[in-house]
Formats: sequence, C-alpha cells, structure tokens
Amino acid sequence: NNSIYESLKKELKTQSFSSTIDIAKVITDFIYNNADKIIRSTESIDALHDSIKHNLKLLTSINVMQFTIGNTLKRILHIIDLYRKNDHESKSLEIKITDIKEEINRLKNIYDKSSDELIQISLNFIEEGDVILTANYSDQLYIFLQKASENNIKFTVIVAESYPSLKGEEMAFKLNLININTVIISDSSVFAIMPKITKVMIGTRAVMANG
Repeated sequence: NNSIYESLKKELKTQSFSSTIDIAKVITDFIYNNADKIIRSTESIDALHDSIKHNLKLLTSINVMQFTIGNTLKRILHIIDLYRKNDHESKSLEIKITDIKEEINRLKNIYDKSSDELIQISLNFIEEGDVILTANYSDQLYIFLQKASENNIKFTVIVAESYPSLKGEEMAFKLNLININTVIISDSSVFAIMPKITKVMIGTRAVMANG
C-alpha cells in the first residue's frame, strides 16, 4: 500500500499551495479515489485505516508547518474508526466502502463551503477608509479583499514584501490588477507604518488554543 501514496507525497512536496484548504482537498480527493483499491486488497476496512496511519508520520513530515496535512488525515481516520467500531453490523463490504467514501466526500464539501463562508463575511470586517496591512500571499485573503472591493468599499492595502520569498510582491501585483489601492513596502518599514494601520490581515496555517 505504501507505493499508492507516492503520488500524494510527490504532490505535497512539489506543488505550491496558496491555501491550506487546497491541501485538505488534495488529501481528501486522494483517499476518496484510492479507498476502494486499498480496502479490496485485504477485503477489510482495517486496511484503509492502517495504511493511512502507517503513512501519517511520513506525510506530515513533508512540511511540519502545514498542520492541515496531519489534521485532515486524522479527520479521515476518525471517519473510518466509526465504521470499524460498527464492523459487526450486517452490511456488505461494498456498502461500507460506499458509506465511507460518502463521508470523505462530505468532509471535502465542508472544506469547499468553509472558504465561501469566510469570503462572504468580508463585508462585516472591512470598512470604508480602512488601511490594511498584510504580508506574504494567500488565495483566501486575496478573494476576501476582492469581495469587499466588488461591493464598492474603498480601502488601502499595504503589503510587506515578505523577503526572501517576495510573495508579498505577488499579492500586491494581483491586488493592483483588480484596482485595489495597494502599496508594497520593505519588511523593515512595517514598524514605521503601523500608526496608520487600522487592521492587520494575514493568511493562517492554524489557530492555536490560546488564539
């Protein structure tokens, strides 16, 4: 089963993701598309659970700062666990596979909707005349700001260049293309500009328990 995961490992290593939601969807898609193959290799639901658990550490070690990899795999393991605990029920293996795949697909739909819901609330957080500081690049934040701009809210975005990746320059370029007033500054200038900032918005990898 380990060889099945090679394509996922390669994608997580080489693909440039601008959103953690994109990572979660890649993982859910992969497990959804390979669940049948893994389960049927041993005619057991345990096979899918064990193969994910066996590869969990290796997959999360690809990028230890991308908590989404481990969190998504653990959520899928929880789904499978529910079916393992009810393995005595008189359901055929085919029906169990279908049920598990439906739950994994439902998880993917949650990720899809979470992005849309986040973008919709932008109108509640961005006000006329705001001066927003950000850094790096995030698809979600870009669309978040775009949504507010489309509703004729006038605001300014100041983007730190984000050396050495210079992803901030990419963010500033894309925001300027959709006519959002955007200024790019060096990372060292952030302290000087802070008195003019009304809001700071950044893409997040995770939210810790203490906020």
